Amino acid sequence: MIRPTMNGHVVSPKTNNQPVFLAFRKAENANASKMGLFLRTFRLLALSSLALLLIISTSGTCSFGQSNPETPPISTEMKQFAPGVLVAVIGEEYVLAGDLLALIETQLQEIKDRASETQYAEIRDKMMRQALAQVVQSKMLAQYFINEQVTGKPLHERIEANRQMDKRVSEAFFEAVVPQMMKSQKVETPLELDRSLREEGTSLEAQKRVFRDSTFAQEALKKNVPKKFDIDALSMRDYYDSHLDEFRRPARARFRELAALYSQAGGVDEARRLIEQMGNEVFLGGAPFEAVAKKSSHGYKASEGGVYEWLTEGSLKNEQVDAAVFSIPVRRLSKIIEENDGLRIIEVLEREPERIVSFEEAQAEIKDILSKQRGKQAKDALVEKLKRNTSIWSLWPDDIPGARPLSDLSLAKESGKP
Repeated sequence: MIRPTMNGHVVSPKTNNQPVFLAFRKAENANASKMGLFLRTFRLLALSSLALLLIISTSGTCSFGQSNPETPPISTEMKQFAPGVLVAVIGEEYVLAGDLLALIETQLQEIKDRASETQYAEIRDKMMRQALAQVVQSKMLAQYFINEQVTGKPLHERIEANRQMDKRVSEAFFEAVVPQMMKSQKVETPLELDRSLREEGTSLEAQKRVFRDSTFAQEALKKNVPKKFDIDALSMRDYYDSHLDEFRRPARARFRELAALYSQAGGVDEARRLIEQMGNEVFLGGAPFEAVAKKSSHGYKASEGGVYEWLTEGSLKNEQVDAAVFSIPVRRLSKIIEENDGLRIIEVLEREPERIVSFEEAQAEIKDILSKQRGKQAKDALVEKLKRNTSIWSLWPDDIPGARPLSDLSLAKESGKP
């Protein structure tokens, strides 16, 4: 059996008393010989799978049969992050730099040509640290979901269930995700896509792992966090009374406009003749406002009859137009309004004053807000529970409460502690 080593010590991302799919710190029943056999078998499978992943994810080699093969290198140099560098261990799984780069490579490409080498390295490192926090949560939830699916099943059923889950996720990835990625990268085959991704510091395998963890994490949340919560009237009223500003609505109005712009009319005099002509057609001739706007107006909404839908007070660029919209009588043509760029006539169609939405009107909105809050609380509680029960080693332990330095990883085996 291949046993990764580091500095001459066996690297043990989990201890012998941890279940295979989720590194819970629970004592193993010493008398359960069948369970012991099950754990030993799955440790072999886990390490074998991990070895294959490392072959795919790194440019190094792994020689079967050697007594002391190398584990992924732990980075001590912040300036360089090769895709195969180990940055964290979460429960049963390694997290490589390539796994983090898979999450941020699009953003990195956007800034690569605009930032200096030093700035780029600083931004990349900051983004990788933020991405690791996301990966920690995703992997813990994924491991929890997998553990839920196989707990209590015989060994052969566990193996088959795990195989089937990975197969379904892989099929979904190559059917739904890979074609979009190939289109984005402008390549024709998955092999070309992998080469393109490796040039950006990630790989197709790393992208698949991200997709797998995300899929299983979402399933864990779907199963353990309710979508709907019963929100009582008292809770809704308390929220309404303490968040009145959230239900304050500014004054708003609908209006239509005729515009003669100096630049398009050919000067100030021509613009005045045009705006007077349009105003007379509507006011004296009885022509439909919107028909005149479509025919002669230079306004931004001229093609739509000059109609502006609900806008709030103070949102218009032209201050005099804004003031008129919220002051002149409804359904009355304004006088000619002079602005820096031209002349305008407006008509207010509807106007509502500033108001506070009543509690009765706000109940549906409040119920949705409180349901989302409780859903987030339930999700956070589940994540915190998993953090307490999952062993985590990280290159940046201060970023993750309860995590231990990645450099201490080999000491776990020596001390006998999880």
